[in-house]
Amino acid sequence: MSENRTALLEKLGGVEKFRTCEQCGCCSSACPITGKDDFNIRRIVRFIELDLAEEIANTPLPWRCTTCGRCETVCPNGIAVLDIIRPLRSIGPADFVPEETPPCAAACPAGIDVPGYVRLIAQGKPEEAYKLILEKVPFPGILGRVCMHPCETKCRRGEVNQPVAICGLKRYAAEKSEESFKAAADVKENTGRKVAVIGSGPAGLTAAFYLRKKGYEVTVFEAREKAGGMMRYGIPSYRLPEEVLEKEIAQILSLGIKLETGKRLGKDLTPDQLKNEGYGAAFIATGLQESRKIKLEGSDSKDVLWGVDFLSDVSAGKEIRLKDRVLVVGGGNVAVDVA
Repeated sequence: MSENRTALLEKLGGVEKFRTCEQCGCCSSACPITGKDDFNIRRIVRFIELDLAEEIANTPLPWRCTTCGRCETVCPNGIAVLDIIRPLRSIGPADFVPEETPPCAAACPAGIDVPGYVRLIAQGKPEEAYKLILEKVPFPGILGRVCMHPCETKCRRGEVNQPVAICGLKRYAAEKSEESFKAAADVKENTGRKVAVIGSGPAGLTAAFYLRKKGYEVTVFEAREKAGGMMRYGIPSYRLPEEVLEKEIAQILSLGIKLETGKRLGKDLTPDQLKNEGYGAAFIATGLQESRKIKLEGSDSKDVLWGVDFLSDVSAGKEIRLKDRVLVVGGGNVAVDVA
């Protein structure tokens, strides 16, 4: 049995559940692209029934499916037809991957399979949706609260009435799957190779998470007292509750990632020091923590505070003296958070 076929059967959970197909054709009749470029969902199911999954995976057909789910809606035996498509895509050649992706997924900076996890939630499978989200980002709960969700502006459902609440669904998947993080992370066997990550903001912790998943020994060095970077020091707790931030950081560290705070690169540790301690690589993720300033007369006055600096000081619990009346210049998220 080939490695691809073994992996596919594991993801499918066997082929027996697909053998209840009666080849009635309801799925093909409901499918909006039947016949286009030789696509027929019933044919794909038939290949699975006959244990010929690897053969169909080596064709472009799995990538032509739009994953709209109409086939599942009309199937008289309730076969989860779309559970076939993603495993087939995972073992098929990359040559078949289409250049075009769904507008929502294309708009996502992280490239999350938006249609995939929305469909899984609709099927009552939030833990599987959570696992799918973790393939691209390790902070579903955080992003489910603070993401700017450009995916929703591109959602085609908005052309009918209103976009799907994609961001809220990400938060839902995270809240319903809190206990399954380690299993979903699927950490590989240790490679024995060490990587240093400098900075524990979203970029640093994301790098640490995916490096650890691949089996690397990871240590995160953070200059400040607590991990989180701008998630902690730039976003107020009314938008991102501290307990949510702490929980998702703790989940990442629970995979065996070490965290050392109060360690600033260039002061408390150097590249040579890291090399001498056996680190084979370093990922620099010190972030962009300075306010974007405007040049105006008087802007250098001691009474002028800059947005990001102010939010950072508030989050750190520093005492800030303000006068009775305060003018906030700007109308974006930072300005609203400051106000």
